[in-house]
Amino acid sequence: MRRRANDRERRIGALLRERDIAYESQTHVSFACLDGAKKRAFADFTIYSTACIVVLEVDQYQHEGEGYTVLCDCKRMVDVRSAMLAAGNTQPLLWVRYNPDRFSIDGQRVRVPKARREQQLMALIQRALSGEMPQQDFGIAYMYYNTDAEGQPLILQDERYPPELAKSCLISVAD
Repeated sequence: MRRRANDRERRIGALLRERDIAYESQTHVSFACLDGAKKRAFADFTIYSTACIVVLEVDQYQHEGEGYTVLCDCKRMVDVRSAMLAAGNTQPLLWVRYNPDRFSIDGQRVRVPKARREQQLMALIQRALSGEMPQQDFGIAYMYYNTDAEGQPLILQDERYPPELAKSCLISVAD
């Protein structure tokens, strides 16, 4: 059953349309060819270009809270990539994890205006789609997630975050 988009997702969809960025919303990714309990996933936004595929997730409150676990989010990212590869799609994939809510840097709460956050998000997507970002088979960008003093997302320090996947973290944006 498909989940309905919330207000924050609708806002991001409107921003993508304003910038003439074509996207699929709630993209169905089948896990039929993968072993596991999950049968599918739905990506908030999927954007295709000749340079790469961008999967954009609007992660309210950094996906902290009931129903979300670090390990489940990590497994979902890996499973989506595996399903795409199994379906013959070998383009580089950039997974953008965008948090529209509060976050901190080195334990201090930071306020970044919504307009600035959205400007940074659209700029990152444009760089990825134009091939300006370093291309690797699979990359993750965390935007406005809690970070340490050096700018590393704290989620990468969680003991449940697979070290192999942490190597795919290309960028963290918090300004």
